[in-house]
Amino acid sequence: MPDLLFRSDDSRYGLCLTEECIQRILELCSRSGGRETGGVLIGHYTESLDMAVVTTATEPPPDSKSGKNWFSRGVRGLNARLDEHWQHHQFYLGEWHLHPRDVPDPSPTDEARMGRIANLDAYECATPVLLIVGGDPEDEWLLGAYAFPAGEQRVHLRAWK
Repeated sequence: MPDLLFRSDDSRYGLCLTEECIQRILELCSRSGGRETGGVLIGHYTESLDMAVVTTATEPPPDSKSGKNWFSRGVRGLNARLDEHWQHHQFYLGEWHLHPRDVPDPSPTDEARMGRIANLDAYECATPVLLIVGGDPEDEWLLGAYAFPAGEQRVHLRAWK
């Protein structure tokens, strides 16, 4: 599976997921036992700042909690991991999570959380991205990608070739 690219219709926002990150995320989803799971996306921006390039997708921190239709990402160990990546010019870019056997569309909870992240100085990420994995490992995984610019509505990022 090659790298995946997503772009907004107006090309202002983009997301690139390396093949390694995609495989890691799908492996974590496959092992979730039908429960939601998720983590953080880490990487860098292109020089033109119009593409977030994800180089690391984390597993859920150990204090994360989940159920069949909900996921609350924990924070234990996350700051240390982000600090380590920061030293190598790799930054927090956003979140990923699984909607098992469902569509990869943001829920109202997802929308609210990403809106808060976009507006919190502590994240230093004015346009976080959200990757949602939906579908079923026995049939087909579905991916939905979104950008959440601070003070604006979410932007759907479409698969781009």
